[in-house]
Amino acid sequence: MSWISAGVRHRRPVVSIYYRNSSEDKWPAQIQDVKTAIRFIRAHAAKYEVDPERIGIFGRSAGGQLSAFAAQNLPGYDTEEWSDFSSNVQSCIDMFGPADLGANMDMEQKKFADPKFRWHKLEDTHGGALIGGDPATIRERADAASVTTHVNAGMTPLMILHGGNDPIVPKEVSSDLLYQKIVDAGLEDRCEYHVIPHAGHGTREFFQDKTKELMIGFFDKTLKK
Repeated sequence: MSWISAGVRHRRPVVSIYYRNSSEDKWPAQIQDVKTAIRFIRAHAAKYEVDPERIGIFGRSAGGQLSAFAAQNLPGYDTEEWSDFSSNVQSCIDMFGPADLGANMDMEQKKFADPKFRWHKLEDTHGGALIGGDPATIRERADAASVTTHVNAGMTPLMILHGGNDPIVPKEVSSDLLYQKIVDAGLEDRCEYHVIPHAGHGTREFFQDKTKELMIGFFDKTLKK
């Protein structure tokens, strides 16, 4: 699930959006849905009393990956609905999203020989199910859905939060790689990367007051005029 935070004068409305999962459609349907939701909010900004110039997005896990992808403000993923409005965002928080699907697949593939491992084919992994199509080319096509391959100068301010002990999406094959790509692009002044000590994948450390205050502070800093 992804959430969109839209700035208003005295409050922070939050919109929870739905996107098609991998059992319903394959990439890039998911990012198209997210961008459609952003355009919908802008098209109805007056009705919902939001500022269309101050829209932030955040999500957890798969929602984090989509949020970070949307934060790149890339063209080419917009559909016809509300096409007169922009799908760009002005701020983003990525919570332990799998930012590099290929690196995740490489990590998982090394475990296929273990009979106790949950998957034994790339097409059965979360990333493989998302990409779909010919199993022989899933790995090479994973780059198209990886945030790490799309970092660019149009990226909005981005906060990355990742658990130091995440066993499902280890930071070494995800957020570490994304942050390094951002640094390599000379955009580190737009990014905050916080590793949450002892946290796993969406564990309680992400819901403690200290983490919530960190997130609210980032949105206040990047969305308030």
